[in-house]
Amino acid sequence: MIRRATSDDLDGLTTVEHLAFGTGAWSRRSLASQLADPDSWIAVDTDAVNIQASMVLRVAADEAELLRVGVHPQHRCRGLARLLFAAGLAWLQDQGAVRLFLEVSSHNAPARDLYASLGFTGCGRRRDYYSPGEDALLLELALDAQEPS
Repeated sequence: MIRRATSDDLDGLTTVEHLAFGTGAWSRRSLASQLADPDSWIAVDTDAVNIQASMVLRVAADEAELLRVGVHPQHRCRGLARLLFAAGLAWLQDQGAVRLFLEVSSHNAPARDLYASLGFTGCGRRRDYYSPGEDALLLELALDAQEPS
């Protein structure tokens, strides 16, 4: 079930964040700040009890940015990120966004493959952004061509 996150989800969001991103995880305080930001949208995919995946989007005027998408390691390869994207793209279009940007590690082949399958294209590179030899690839997606799911 995909739904918008609430402050009641903070514990589950924090758990998924740490399991999905390890040492690169956002703090509980950062997640709480995103939950309180009216221009941010946090979606979660849950079973009856637990958060399995989360996505953080932010919109400003007609542009949006994907800040995070993370899937609990036990629930990977089940299409949860794709389901979150469908819900997130629909929300962004409702907000009037026409373009979505993100950055992804040049070393993260599974994420790059997912983004390519969703129609993202390259628009830049930040050399050594994550660490020496690990660049950030900047990607964009035109939302006006997307069909909300």
